[in-house]
Amino acid sequence: MNIVTQHTNCSAGFTYMQIGSNGNIGKCMRNLREQKSTFNIKDIKSINDLNDMQDNITHKCELTCDMFCDKEWCFHWTREKVKNGWAYISRFGNIRQDDILSNRYENIHVVIYPTYKCKYDCLYCDVHSYNEIFGSHYTEELPNEEWIRFIDIINEKYKKIMLSISGGEPFERSDIICDIVKRYPDFYISIVSNLSNPILDFVKSVKNHGNIFINGSIHPTSKHFNFDIFLGRAILLKESGFNISVSLVGYPEQLWLFNRYKEIFDNYQIGFVVQVCEGMGDFVLPKNIENIYGVYGDYSPC
Repeated sequence: MNIVTQHTNCSAGFTYMQIGSNGNIGKCMRNLREQKSTFNIKDIKSINDLNDMQDNITHKCELTCDMFCDKEWCFHWTREKVKNGWAYISRFGNIRQDDILSNRYENIHVVIYPTYKCKYDCLYCDVHSYNEIFGSHYTEELPNEEWIRFIDIINEKYKKIMLSISGGEPFERSDIICDIVKRYPDFYISIVSNLSNPILDFVKSVKNHGNIFINGSIHPTSKHFNFDIFLGRAILLKESGFNISVSLVGYPEQLWLFNRYKEIFDNYQIGFVVQVCEGMGDFVLPKNIENIYGVYGDYSPC
């Protein structure tokens, strides 16, 4: 995590927001996870409601920031670093201070969590911990109609939209994933999945418009993990025309499998990288892994 040591004028809530399974809206990951949000998509009935919500968002922030999680997206679209004290989180283009303060902007990255359910039991997963702490906040799920209604409002207001679907395991709610990708062919849609659920119906029913990017997150230390099933589904997605990549969560007890897995996925021409895992302290890295982290910036071990 990047630690913000001074007031940062942040565009989160305007160019970026996260929405939990119960509809709570967080301007950033920390805001959502700590249940500090006072807004819910069930209360947003129109663009005017969305504008009113955003007018009440504080721009200045000095909290621990999840900018690292979105740094890759930010650099991918703008190729420039954060400057002038403004944390432009996951935006498609330059956003000026007066645009933020006057509620004028055209692009947004929305992260939604349709469900926090998951078949895995990963020791490093924060969702399980938060589920124990916050209870119903992590078990209530919205029906498809609520998600579609809110995304329609976002689509009406913004010109360019990046929509990330995560969880939990999002394919526990494959119904809403199918509805979204069919309804919004112009969105840039990213799905993060551990591929523990069947995906054949998704592959057969969704016409890939080239805008759907799936990251298969691999978790070999989960007792329910089956590599052959994971590999088969990853290959199916690739051969069906989807943009598929795979990431290994850098938990120490599975990080050393990196070279073994990379060789396998290279053979199928599926991109393979290590995903940073935060909070576990320093440890020795396997050979060649530094070069992988070089793509994303400084390495921050688990």
